[in-house]
Amino acid sequence: LRLSTDPTLMALFLSDFAKMLLVFCIIGLFPTAFAARVADKIYQEIQGDMACFKRFNGTHEVGCTSAFGGNVGVLYIPEDIEDIKWADEKGPHSPYIFGLTPSLFTSEVLMILKDSKNVNGIVLFNPDNQTYPEQDSPVSTCPSHEYGIYNESSSSEYKDYCTADAKESWNPVGTSLLYKSFNFPIFLIQDEESVNAITKCYNTYNRDSLGNYLDWPLCSLQLQSNMYGATNSEVCIRRTNSFAIVGINYCGPIHDYNIHGSLNEMNGELEDSSVIVVAARADAASMFDNISPGADSAVTGVVTLLAVAKALSKYKDDFKDANKNVLFILFEGETWDYLGSASMTYDMSESSFPFKFNPNDLSQVSNFNFSHIDYFIELSQLGIQDANDESQIYLYTDPISNTNTNIQEINDKIRKAMEDAGGMFNVNVKSVTDDKTTLPYPLPPASLQTFLKYFNISGAVLSDHSFQYKNKFYQSYLDNYKNVKFISSINNTNSSDDLHKHLYRIASTVSQSVYTMATQKSDKIDVNAVDENLISDLLLCFLRNVNCTLFREHVGQLLEQYIASYKYEYFQPRPAKMYSSVQGGEDILTNITLYLLGDFLGEEVLENEHECWSNSTSAVQMFFLPKMGENGTCIKSTPRLHSANSPAFRIPGYNFSSGLYPTWTESVWDTTKVRLFLKPSPVEEVGLVVGGCLFVILTVVLAYWADARAATLFVSSPAPTQC
Repeated sequence: LRLSTDPTLMALFLSDFAKMLLVFCIIGLFPTAFAARVADKIYQEIQGDMACFKRFNGTHEVGCTSAFGGNVGVLYIPEDIEDIKWADEKGPHSPYIFGLTPSLFTSEVLMILKDSKNVNGIVLFNPDNQTYPEQDSPVSTCPSHEYGIYNESSSSEYKDYCTADAKESWNPVGTSLLYKSFNFPIFLIQDEESVNAITKCYNTYNRDSLGNYLDWPLCSLQLQSNMYGATNSEVCIRRTNSFAIVGINYCGPIHDYNIHGSLNEMNGELEDSSVIVVAARADAASMFDNISPGADSAVTGVVTLLAVAKALSKYKDDFKDANKNVLFILFEGETWDYLGSASMTYDMSESSFPFKFNPNDLSQVSNFNFSHIDYFIELSQLGIQDANDESQIYLYTDPISNTNTNIQEINDKIRKAMEDAGGMFNVNVKSVTDDKTTLPYPLPPASLQTFLKYFNISGAVLSDHSFQYKNKFYQSYLDNYKNVKFISSINNTNSSDDLHKHLYRIASTVSQSVYTMATQKSDKIDVNAVDENLISDLLLCFLRNVNCTLFREHVGQLLEQYIASYKYEYFQPRPAKMYSSVQGGEDILTNITLYLLGDFLGEEVLENEHECWSNSTSAVQMFFLPKMGENGTCIKSTPRLHSANSPAFRIPGYNFSSGLYPTWTESVWDTTKVRLFLKPSPVEEVGLVVGGCLFVILTVVLAYWADARAATLFVSSPAPTQC
């Protein structure tokens, strides 16, 4: 049967064909899965894993977000602030996505763009060969001041120190950009190929070799980083709890785990003033996801503490004979208003650190509280140095505590022990005092302040700065290995590197002073007690390459399984991320550090994996390292994790605006990405849409017309003659 012989069948065929054509036209106008190949021809994927994201506290939201489908804008790369003002006020192709170099990524520029209606986003170019600005610190001039002991609600004479109106500030270059809210996305792009692709596209389509601006089509960007959370922590958590039954999550509390381990086992009743605390902060931050190097703000303190722990582990018996112990603590989340120390001190005040006392558990680790602390040594920023052959560190004590004669006497002993030990290892230890009164200067931002809010204890903070931070990139993406002048390749430390020698001298000084004060012996510790090569290896792992042998060796089996199921390959040649995220977000590094401290404080026992794990108790931790040694290594040690979870999220009915405890949360998001493409003129875009719609309408009309006149248009052929 031929269609041409039957007008009805022919009409049906054309009608069905018209319907199919209509369906295909509709499909062509709307994105679907099979259109991916077309999208690949239109868009070029750019590095998009370092987005500015939303965080919240009890009263505000800070950070960045995009529209649900992303923000689109014409790319504009200014050369100076006048170019920025021109594009903001007179730019003919708005809205724009601004491409900025670090030198233009300043508070002044971002405040101009924040208030503009012609800005849809910012990309910050920072390839490894980029020239650094002189300074970049996105936190405040007085970090976490409201949660310290010198805040405005304090009754002390120091309550006005480092306030918004005060002349003194610890971080004078602080811009507080981390605490601003932007209604457009901001991305950091470090990948050199991505930066080159963007600049090439811009110089080809948006600006000619003479500097003249070109017309359509123009190089453009799509930035997608839509955040689910909004308003503040209280509202966001309430929304999350309301929709928990359907699995919708808007935000979560910032959370990680403090690490603490004692030189000797702690069990039974502890005597008052029998434990020396050596502490450091283990976290850092920046405006962007996936980058928080914290070279000076965190890593130098962590590395020094680990080196001190390993050095003093060689003298356990001397400490035991002196009835003294040392508790090493690495606090997480201190960037967020002393989250880690606030959590630990709250548990101490509730007699539940490290655990609630259980009279039925005879092997339970000792319950630890403030009265057990002899004195507190905090290792703060230690990486910025002025000379190569001698190290300079500054010692701070609390002037309020020093009004107590007993406290001042112990603080003076700490100072004297540090100065004497420094003389042995070529370290100049200088106490920071007020030039006018010669009284001790207030403590810089430090975890010790959180402890002093609860209990009057002796203590000192060691740092590389006097009065003001030397670190001009505090809590910045630029606080990396270059900032502390760490000389190395991605795999090896250069023999001429001075940072590891500098930290070796400081670690030796701290080890010697703690040993002298605890044992009351004048003996000098072994000059090789602090392992200089270990410091070098730790710096390499933290600052340059987490895919290092030392880190890989200190991965337990459970952590190895967790990493295998992780959303991306953790062990890559990149710096460690020191950021404290939501629970389960960035805790791989925390666990590796736990195993490092366990190894350094512990002793090897000849047990297989099963025996090793089965012998753990409350007071004794067993660590099995499958990649260390031929058949793995079992370590008997003391370190354990302590949940750095703010009491604000544990106390029923807590008032989130009270300012008593940290209330920081982090928004949830689905994906972040950056795409480069050529954008036609608005007239052309409208023309294409209108043309497509007219084509569909015309197709429908023609199909209907052909269907109605099928009998006329398609005449039957005569029947074939019978033979």
